[in-house]
This record gives sequence, C-alpha cells and structure tokens, in this order.
Amino acid sequence: MKILFITNIPSPYRVDFFNEWGKTVELTVIFEGRFEDFKLNWKKNEKMSFESVYLTPGAVNRKKLSFKIIRYVQKNKFDGIVITNYSNLPELLTLLYLRIAKIKFFLEVDGGIIKQDNVLRKIFKSFLVSKASWYLSSSKETDDYLIHYGAKPEAIHRYPFSSQRNADVLEVPVNDETVKGIRKKLYITEEKVIVAVGQFIYRKGFDVLLEAAGSIDKNVGIYIVGGTPTEDYLRIKKELGLTNVHFVDFKTSEQLREYYKAANVFVLPTREDIWGLVVNEAMACGLPVITTDKCVAGLALVRDDENGYIVRVDDKDQLAEKINKILRDDDLRQQMSANSLKKIREYTIEEMAIRHNEIFDEILGLKGKTNEAKD
Repeated sequence: MKILFITNIPSPYRVDFFNEWGKTVELTVIFEGRFEDFKLNWKKNEKMSFESVYLTPGAVNRKKLSFKIIRYVQKNKFDGIVITNYSNLPELLTLLYLRIAKIKFFLEVDGGIIKQDNVLRKIFKSFLVSKASWYLSSSKETDDYLIHYGAKPEAIHRYPFSSQRNADVLEVPVNDETVKGIRKKLYITEEKVIVAVGQFIYRKGFDVLLEAAGSIDKNVGIYIVGGTPTEDYLRIKKELGLTNVHFVDFKTSEQLREYYKAANVFVLPTREDIWGLVVNEAMACGLPVITTDKCVAGLALVRDDENGYIVRVDDKDQLAEKINKILRDDDLRQQMSANSLKKIREYTIEEMAIRHNEIFDEILGLKGKTNEAKD
C-alpha cells in the first residue's frame, strides 16, 4: 500500500508514528518546513522506515511550497493521501487541488473543540472540512467537531491518538521505594505530590490550580513544569503564600517522566486543549488524571471515579475537591493508577499504526496488500 502523508513539522511523536506505520506500508511524508529547522527532532543514527520529503531548501515561501506539493502529487501515484492541517496555506491549496482533480483523500484531525465562530468563518471552515472523502478522528468530541463543519458521520473513522510507544507504558504502578528514590533525586520533600505540565500561558489554566492550592493540604507539593513562570503566576504564589508550589523549567522527555513517576496525581486545568498529549504521558506512568471539560484527551481517556476526574473550566473549588479526594484515599488512588495504565495501553503508537492499517485496508480495498509493499 502506497501512502502519502502531508503535514507541517516532524515533531518527535509524529516521527515515531511514521516509523511504526512505515514498517507495513510504503509511506512518504511531505514536511512543509525545512529539514535544517527540525533536524534535532530526529533520533540520532536511527534508521527511518518511511521516506521524508522536504520541498523547501531555502526560506519558506508558502505559495511556492503549495505548488511544489501539488506537482509532487501530480508526478507520483499513491493509493491513499492524508492531509492533516487545512488551515496552513500549502495544505489548504493542496486540499482544493485534490478536490478539483477528483482525487479522494483523508483529512486527519487529532482533536477539535466546537467554538462560536462568526458566520463567515463557519462557512469557510465548513467549505474546507467538507471537501475530504474520509476523516480520521481521535475521539467522539472530534467526530462532533468534524460533523459540525460538514463531515458526513459515515465517513468518519476513529483512531487512538498517542505520543507513547508500548515500551513507554509502565507494566505496573511505581512502587513506594522507587518513588522515594526519585523524589530524593529531584529534591522533592513533600509527603504527597501533584504534577502539572505545560506552557505558562493563560490557556493552560495554571492560575486556577494556584487558586485551588489554598484548599489543598499543605503537605502536598505542587510542581508545575513548563519553563519560566509569568509575573502573574509569581504574584499569585506570593499573595497566597503558596510555599508548597514549585515552578520547574522545561525538561527533556526522560526528565519529565521522572516527575510523573514521583507524583501521586496529574492535573491539567486547561481552558482549551484540542487534545493534550501530556494526559497520555501521565497515564503511561500510572497517574490518576484530573483535567477539564475542555481537554479532548481527558474527555476521551479519563472516566470519573475510574482513573481520575473531569472538572468544569475555571472551577477552583471543584478542582481542589477532586484533588483532595484522590490524595486522601490511598486505595482509590492505587486503583485509579492501575486503571490509567490499562486504558492507555489502547492508545500507543503501535495501536495507532495498526488502526490506520485497518482503516486503509477497509476503505481502499487493499486488504492483503499491506505487507507486500514492504517485501
């Protein structure tokens, strides 16, 4: 099976997925950016199982890049074509070309939240979304988003979106002795630990977590990993006397896993995340998750009283209540930890690739030819 995937940048989790899927299909990926801009994302000396194409040797010219992609599609024959971002000019124009040329294609959407668009924006987005032949969706909420903008329900196919490989998911929750060792290494002295991960921007809602901290036991350390805190966050911490709140600079993925393993619960009080891969990461380390009803990953992966809680956006009281409920009940927390691991095993890079194969086999009528491409 010969597949063309058109996307913007080679983010590490995307590269991992392409490498996995490329083991069973003949996969070509067009990246809109220059290789020089993103080469640090590639794993050193790792052999790629897909063909990567960079069409911009110099500074990016969006219009010229659009026509380069179109010419590439014209010169090469593929069984299936996938577009991931209809808002970027190169993919937008490629999408319109495919429609005019009557070439069927997939629109893959990692997540989506329906907003109150103005009339013109709604018409424009509906025009673009409705042009796809089929849709690859990460969740029910993403299904609803696509349908809102003109997708036919029968053309939508679900896949598990992830940044975690099978090997990244712990077999069992971290034991107490290991947790003590990791906390000592990270200079964490509190009895219980909350970890939150994300940029220090308004949309992530960490101000809500800070405001909730006053209602959380003082023996609980709150570690927010995301770079340099804003002046507002520093002010809130000082005004509320939150000595148990710690702002942590950016960490590598390996370092970040240690913070997950050192924690008792993961909190993402976001005001909007069309997915939120940090939820996947936290669950892969066996953490209960508390996030909001505007986090698509949370809505897809978290179930109340099973592996965490979904709370209302900007509701500091409900957030504090759910945090305290988990931290004060060891049996509940341990059960939630096990449930997170069980659930996230369904959402790995390997499962993502398997599901893509199933969808493409079913739709393109190429079942049985998947492995031939790699023989």
